[in-house]
Amino acid sequence: MDGDSVSSTEIYAISSSLSGLPSRQDIAVTGSVNQKVEGMFDVCRLADELTGTQGVVIPHQNEKNLMLREDVVEAIREGKFNVHAVKTIDEGLEILTGTPAGEVDSNREYPEGTVNHLIAKRLGELNDSMQGYSQGLFASGGVAPIQERQKIRVPQKHRGQSPFYGRQPRCFFGLVVFIAPNLAK
Repeated sequence: MDGDSVSSTEIYAISSSLSGLPSRQDIAVTGSVNQKVEGMFDVCRLADELTGTQGVVIPHQNEKNLMLREDVVEAIREGKFNVHAVKTIDEGLEILTGTPAGEVDSNREYPEGTVNHLIAKRLGELNDSMQGYSQGLFASGGVAPIQERQKIRVPQKHRGQSPFYGRQPRCFFGLVVFIAPNLAK
C-alpha cells in the first residue's frame, strides 16, 4: 500500500478491528484511479464470475478522472462491478461493513449498533482496562520523569494483559486511547 489510499485503508482496518465488524473482502480501497480499479476488476473477473457485489472504493474527487477500459465501463453499466465514490470515511465504513456509521448526537454519543458506537465502546473498554497501567505515569498532570517510570508497578491483576506493560501508553491516528482521561483528572 502506498500513497493517498493508505490513510483511509488503515482507518478502515483499525475501525473494523475496534468495532468487531468484518470488512467486505470483495471491495478494494484505492485513492488511485484507472489502473487499480481495472486491476481489481481483472482479479474479480479471473478469480470468479463477476457477482455485482465486487468493486472499488475511491475518493469522490477522483471520480471525474476515471478513464476506464470499455469492458470495465460495460460491467459497471450492467451492475456487475461497482465504483463507490465516497466523500467521507463514514461512507466508506458503511460500504465496507454494511452497517450504518452513525452520527454523534447532542449528548456526544453515537446511536447503538452503529460502527462509530461500537468503536467508541471498544475505546472506552480499552481505556478502562488501562487504568492500572497508567498509575504513576503522570504526576501533577504531567508525564513522570524517566527515572520514575522505571519504578512503576503494575497491579498483579493487570500483568501480562497488555503490550503496554512497563511502557508509556501510545496514541495512534491522533486518537488518544487512554492517556487523555488520565490527564483530565
